[in-house]
Amino acid sequence: MLKLVIVEIVIEGGWVVMNIYVVDDQLATATQIGQLAKEIKRAQKITNCVVEVFTKLADFTAAVHNHSGENNVYFIDVDVHGVKLRGLEVASKLRQHDPFGTISFISSFEKFAPVTFEYRVAAFDYIDKRLPVDELRQRLAYTINYQAKRSAQITPAENLVLDGKAQQHKVPFDKILYIETTPVPHQLRLVTDDGVVEFYGKLSELAEQNTELVRCHRACLVNPAKISAFNKTEHLLEVSNGETLPVARNMMKTMTERF
Repeated sequence: MLKLVIVEIVIEGGWVVMNIYVVDDQLATATQIGQLAKEIKRAQKITNCVVEVFTKLADFTAAVHNHSGENNVYFIDVDVHGVKLRGLEVASKLRQHDPFGTISFISSFEKFAPVTFEYRVAAFDYIDKRLPVDELRQRLAYTINYQAKRSAQITPAENLVLDGKAQQHKVPFDKILYIETTPVPHQLRLVTDDGVVEFYGKLSELAEQNTELVRCHRACLVNPAKISAFNKTEHLLEVSNGETLPVARNMMKTMTERF
């Protein structure tokens, strides 16, 4: 049985310097998102990165205006201190101070998602903070990686490396169709153009390290480049070998955006 070795992202021209701000008046939620952001920065090997968590707008505003950096990521709750859409107003003012940072909104209310466009803050994502933790982590990683790629030229690994006892195997990403869990704990099944390989690893770590792959449901990552059809009515994907994969209801929005 092979084990998974993640090939790290190489950042040309030096390390990415980044500030990640989390704003949510619920301490438990703010702490969780801040912790996930720290896990992502460690997984992506982003050094000189500071994650700050705020539950009070005054503290957040002071911190932002005292910082002169332009490589910033903001996760802002739509409703702050019980004031409807207050987070959108904060983001609108923030854009005047930081026109280059990446803003993603977090909320428990999907109904407010269309309203974000009215504020013209160029929001990158609208994240449901009620998502299962693995899916929440991946959505946060999309935002963080987007800003990292804007601030430095990032060359994603071209191969997934499977390290066996006797030899090492490299699987080109352009041959990967999907990766799914199996009934055996920590055992994954990799389906490629050339066949199937089973190996040990964690799907959540794989998703964090390789955002080219998209989670279509809790137990499966799919390569968007290999999707040949997307049936939104039946919640099914068809990949290039003719197999179909189910799409979880809470992942429909993500799949629609990526396909």
